[in-house]
Amino acid sequence: MVIPDLLRVIRKGPAAKACVDAAIDQCSMVYNLRDAIEEARVLAEQATGEREKRKHTHKGIAHAIYTFFADGADVGLQNLRRYFRLIVFQAYLQSTQPDTMKSFETFEAYVRDRPGMAYIRSATNRPHNDYAPQ
Repeated sequence: MVIPDLLRVIRKGPAAKACVDAAIDQCSMVYNLRDAIEEARVLAEQATGEREKRKHTHKGIAHAIYTFFADGADVGLQNLRRYFRLIVFQAYLQSTQPDTMKSFETFEAYVRDRPGMAYIRSATNRPHNDYAPQ
């Protein structure tokens, strides 16, 4: 489970996730990332074969957008990766003091210096992973 593992690795993980969740909720009239991840997971679990799983994860408007821009990538996993990145970026923002603008660590350095994040993110590339947001 990618998101719970991430929350254990980053400092103040639950607070970063809560902030991201609040932002997602404020934008939910347009698109709710967590709901989209959950919907893709449920449809994939109900599918009987691999081909059907792929078909269900590519349904709807999101399918048209992702097929065009992401070359048919798995919509559920794409959304999970976005959610992961949002939480990591929020954790970065929370770790950076506004008055240290000239001496703060870059986002790239922040992620690079935390090898646990790369390992957890690699879980979204595994074929049979449980990617439900927690």
